[in-house]
Parts: sequence; C-alpha cells; structure tokens
Amino acid sequence: MANPVVNTKKRAAAIQWEKNPDWTNISLAVLKDDPKLRLKLFSDSTQDAKKEGRTKTVGADGKKQLFGQFAKKVFEHSDMKTKYPDVVTEYEKDPQRYASLLQQRYDRLRKLYREYRGKLKETGKGVEAGDEACNSIVQTRKLFPFWDDLHAFWCELPNYNPVGVSTADSGVDHAAHTEALFSSSRASSAGVDSLGEEELAEMANDPDADDDEGEEPSNFSSYASSLFGGEGEEDVALDESIPPKPSKTETKPSMPPAVSKSRSGTINKSKNTLGHATKKHAIEIFDDNTKEEAQCIEAMRNDRVTLKRKDQEIKMMRVSNKRAKLDAEDRDKDRAFREREQTYTAQQRDKDRQHEILMGLLQSGVDAKELRGMGLLPPSSLDTNDPFKLGYSM
Repeated sequence: MANPVVNTKKRAAAIQWEKNPDWTNISLAVLKDDPKLRLKLFSDSTQDAKKEGRTKTVGADGKKQLFGQFAKKVFEHSDMKTKYPDVVTEYEKDPQRYASLLQQRYDRLRKLYREYRGKLKETGKGVEAGDEACNSIVQTRKLFPFWDDLHAFWCELPNYNPVGVSTADSGVDHAAHTEALFSSSRASSAGVDSLGEEELAEMANDPDADDDEGEEPSNFSSYASSLFGGEGEEDVALDESIPPKPSKTETKPSMPPAVSKSRSGTINKSKNTLGHATKKHAIEIFDDNTKEEAQCIEAMRNDRVTLKRKDQEIKMMRVSNKRAKLDAEDRDKDRAFREREQTYTAQQRDKDRQHEILMGLLQSGVDAKELRGMGLLPPSSLDTNDPFKLGYSM
C-alpha cells in the first residue's frame, strides 16, 4: 500500500488588516496620490468628468492586473518599507497573493461603506447641529475610521452609491429628491429613470455591481426601504480581522404590524422586527457612552484639582522650610555673638583681677623689678615703683 502524499509546504500567514489599520491608511494615501489608478480601479464618475470637461477614465486592464499594480505601490511604499519591512519581504515572495488579498480587503471595505451609508439618514435641508444624522456620522467615524476617505472616492459613483447620502449644506432639498425617486419607482418597475444612460450602462457592465449577496435592492422602492432601516442579509466575514456590522441608530416612524388570519379565523399580528426595541437599545447605548464620557471628564477635572492642591501645598511647604532655615541661621548668629561677648567679658574680668593683685603687691612694697623677673609684669622701660605709672605700662 502506497504511503499518502503529505503536503509539507508551509502556509503563508494571513494579513491582519484590522489589527494594523496603518496598512489601509497607506493604501488610501496611494490612491490619493494616484487619482488615475483610483479611477481605473473603481471606475470614473460621468458627472465628475462632465464638470471637469474631460473624458471619462475607463480601466482597460482587468481588475486582477490593476490590483497587482495597486499592491506593488502599497507594499513598496516608503512608509511600508520603513515601518513594516517584514511585510514587504513577504510581499516580494508572492506578489500575486498579496494583490488578491488587497482586492479582498477593498471588496470588504466596499461592503462596509455601503452598509454604513445605508444607515445614515437623509435630512430635508442638510444636517443641522444636534440632528440625529450628525450623531450617526460621528458614530460611523468612530466605528469605521476610513469613512471620510472612501466617501470622497465613492460618493458620486452609482455602483458604490446609487442614492447619495451626504452631510450637505443647508438649502439642498434631499426630501424632494427622495420623493422623486419614489415617484419614478411607481412609474417604472425598473426604478432607474433618474439615472443617465452612461450610468446605467456602467452599472450593467460592472462585474462587482451585483456580487454582494443581495446587498443592493433591485429597484428604488426596495432600496429606499433598506436605506431607511430595511433588514439586510447577514454579513459573512472574509477573515478574523473583519469588524462587526454597524448598529442601526436611526429613528423612523414605526410601521403597523401586518395582519393575517389563521385557519381558525383569528387575527395574528406579525412582530415588527425593527420596532421600538431596536431603537430603544441604540438610544440606551448612546446614553451609556455619553455617561461614560461625562464620568471620564469629571474624573479628569477632579485629578486636575487634586494636582493643583498638591502643588499649592508643596509651594507652601517650601516657603515654610525656607522661613525655618532663616530662623535657624538667625539663632546660630545670636548664639555665636553671645558666646563671643561672654568670652570677652571673662577675659576682661581676669585682666582686671590681675591688675588689682599687682597693684596691691606694688603698694605693699614689692619691687617692680622682682615682679618683672617673676614674669608677673611685662617688660617695661619704666624703672619705678609708682603704681600709677606701672599701671600705664601694663
């Protein structure tokens, strides 16, 4: 019996995109610096081409070749070589594999972008301060930090954004635009009357337009339903680094439950899957986040007050120590002065006593020469026994 063949080839390690968001940022920087490659990868917008007075850019090469060029620029980028030399080395061993992984990464980013875009709310006159859509955008940027760059790339492309959702300035009537889309969807089953011929052709020819497992509805009516809160299909993760799907935080009028009759003739009401429970849960999450931020701010404020109080105590302690040092120096000076004064007084007292003794001896008839010979009187040129004159000589 032949031995089974064992594959000893070591499998390459998976790329952890979510654990290294800097890799995605480097790829976005490449797309910013090379708009021509970006337009080839994601197709050009007919509207932008008309505004800029140029012909529409179309990628002649296949997606695989384009992502090969894209991967080469990403993994040979100066920042990638400086910060992640090991990744560059692995890319050089198998460039095709990394090009395929990069394409899968952007397919996933495209899905996430369309999901987050579908959660955002279109307001009647743009997003105003305190509006729910503004809070949704802030939450989207926290959960999906690549939103701003990808929205700048894809917001005008029909394959990525059939109905644009943006934070427009005041004066743009999105509500009227949405009403026009609903009207056109009732007039035509296709629901694409508001798009031009070039956009329709582009959507029909794009191989990635309808490959997202039912991500885009077939007409504008069902698409508007998904845009304002319709249930989408469950997302399938490409790898372990894929982030969770964004939570639905928009508020919308609750729809009455559907009514049907059972076999016994009783009326059954179906559960509203997007009822108040989901909205209430989202509001509670937002409130909890707000409370946590407020608690963090309060804790930081208390820490600053405590540090300021301790700093003031240290300053007062330094002043007190300096005053105590000066007092100690003054006490030492007074003590030394008193000691010198006492020594001088004692010496002067001894001299006076000695002078009195000598004067007594001289007055009693002792000769001054004998006293000098005994060393009791200092040598003097005066040769007299007059105590007054001897006192001057002393």
